[in-house]
Amino acid sequence: TVTYAIESVGASYRKSERDTVKLSISNSFNHYSGLSGSNSVATFNPAYARDLSPTLAALVYGQGSFYYGSLRCKSYGGGLGLKWQASENTALSRSGGPQLNTPECGTQQGFAYNASFSTRLTGKSQFYLLSARQPTTSCLGPGLWQESASGGYQRQVTAIGTIGFDIGYVASKTLTTVNSYHGTYVDFIYGYRLGHGLRASYSYRGYFGDYGGTSFGRNVAMFSVVWTSEINHDVQ
Repeated sequence: TVTYAIESVGASYRKSERDTVKLSISNSFNHYSGLSGSNSVATFNPAYARDLSPTLAALVYGQGSFYYGSLRCKSYGGGLGLKWQASENTALSRSGGPQLNTPECGTQQGFAYNASFSTRLTGKSQFYLLSARQPTTSCLGPGLWQESASGGYQRQVTAIGTIGFDIGYVASKTLTTVNSYHGTYVDFIYGYRLGHGLRASYSYRGYFGDYGGTSFGRNVAMFSVVWTSEINHDVQ
């Protein structure tokens, strides 16, 4: 039995027509019955973005992760990123840089990155690819960081609702006291707008993989709520 929770909050401030300051903070917690202790990590990400042209934007960011619970150590890093609007329907983004762990972590991550590609197939559907290597705490198992790659399809089915399907691969770097995991998963997601900046989603994930040499499967059902607030402010 897994107890898993993740919370995040973010804000952005557009200080000029081309420059934006961003900040995001997240925290995740999990506990696995049969394993002593718990695994948790809090992550802090400040960033500065600049529009180089109508289709190209650059990003510089910092990243700090603080593991607490059974493992207590820190990870610090930063990097650069680019986002390119290749056409009206297609966008690509990539960010990455060094990520260094303190000795208490027992091993080095070396670098972290995020990459994405999306293209709109019709006025109501899109296809996307995602890849990442990031510090994490997962519902699949304990880990210092997680590597993932996935592809998916999303379609608007009502005026307020969308459905999505994902398939992907995920793997963790082991903690000093537990085994690593790797495997594949499928996701089915239904999301809809609630109004006033609120959006809710229901999702199911089926996972099939290996944990320390032992094959296992896991089914995860999740409910999520996201609130987005937009405040327009002109800076003179």
